[in-house]
Amino acid sequence: MAITEVSQATAEKKYLFAEQTTVGFGTAEADAVTGAALCQLDCEPFEIVPDVKRIDNPQSVGSRKPRDSSVIFHSNGSAPTFAITYNAMADNLDHLFAAIFQNVTEGETTPFPKTYTFGDTQPNFRTPAGYAYTFWECDPAASKDVKVFDVISNKMTLTLTLDAPLKVTQEFIARGLPSFVANQTGTPTEASNADMFYAQKLARKTINFGGGAKSFDLVSLEIGLAWNTVQLIGQDGAGSFDTYGLFDLKNIFKIQVVKDSDFHTALTNWSTDVPIDCNFGWGNATPGTVDNDLDFAFHGKIVNTAKAHNQIIEGIFEGEMFENDAGTVEPITAVLANAVDRSW
Repeated sequence: MAITEVSQATAEKKYLFAEQTTVGFGTAEADAVTGAALCQLDCEPFEIVPDVKRIDNPQSVGSRKPRDSSVIFHSNGSAPTFAITYNAMADNLDHLFAAIFQNVTEGETTPFPKTYTFGDTQPNFRTPAGYAYTFWECDPAASKDVKVFDVISNKMTLTLTLDAPLKVTQEFIARGLPSFVANQTGTPTEASNADMFYAQKLARKTINFGGGAKSFDLVSLEIGLAWNTVQLIGQDGAGSFDTYGLFDLKNIFKIQVVKDSDFHTALTNWSTDVPIDCNFGWGNATPGTVDNDLDFAFHGKIVNTAKAHNQIIEGIFEGEMFENDAGTVEPITAVLANAVDRSW
């Protein structure tokens, strides 16, 4: 039989997502969702891993050869996963922050600033509370899209270097076996690549060792956010778990700077157990005042320091983020303004 199909280019694929605002947790957004509610994600190609389960079924059937029923595949309790890498853009970064922070407040007027912190309590997705999404891995052929829903994020790493915009690698988990025959027909909203974040446009790049904020010449920055344990809780009566439990929060940072006299203060802070406060941000000094403001303020402790002997000497701080003992300073607060009203 002759092969009549033609090959497809990777670039023909699309990756789309929508917040489950109209249907809530437990129900996928419809394939026809469109417009502002449907976001197109410019990212490196990725594949949704469906989490099909295998059971090796012990048998005594009078034969030494394994039979079809010796192995059983099923999807009960499936939790599909996927990871994406993309350049941060203000127009859809707000959703991607919400997927991991699961806690956000939004200003009521333009530029609709969003403030993200990790909440003091577990989001009750059953209510529904929290932020869940439907994702489509769209195939060039019709009715071949892979679709997952009740998607949240458990890990996010943001990396900034001198030769590229802020880049994000993010991991996600979904509830239930994907649909392999979805047919997303909506017209998505694509983020503007004019709204990226470059190191050369940083307005704030400070570390406070306890004696006031000190500015540094930044070489690179890495911020890691992670729920290291995602517990799959309950049974929905239809072959899936019922909700997520998010535990073991660990946030880390790695800052590389041009070494100066202030760098040596880090050695004292590390060895004497003194916390530090860091601030890196783009835009207005009062974050959230102007469209495309992005700001990270984090509190924690240095866990290691080192020097890199390149053309110039560079200093490296590695640390973990913590809430202060009084509970009045967050481990990390992110503020993003993108002039989009999410009604959060």
